[in-house]
Amino acid sequence: MPAVWGYARVSREDQALALQLDALEASGVPSDNIVQEKESGARQRPAFETLLKKLKTGDSLVAWKSIAWGVTR
Repeated sequence: MPAVWGYARVSREDQALALQLDALEASGVPSDNIVQEKESGARQRPAFETLLKKLKTGDSLVAWKSIAWGVTR
């Protein structure tokens, strides 16, 4: 059965993930399937990379905002 995964990210330790977590859970992502990351820099995403490796055909990945994927400078 396909799984629904969520990804929540902030770039600084002093930023809160609560708003993203609430939105992901409200959209149907099980809390156990939400990957959280607090990493600075657009290229450092170890938890996201691990999540991508877990995805199987038919799974869905939900993020609160597309800016969570990266920043172009």
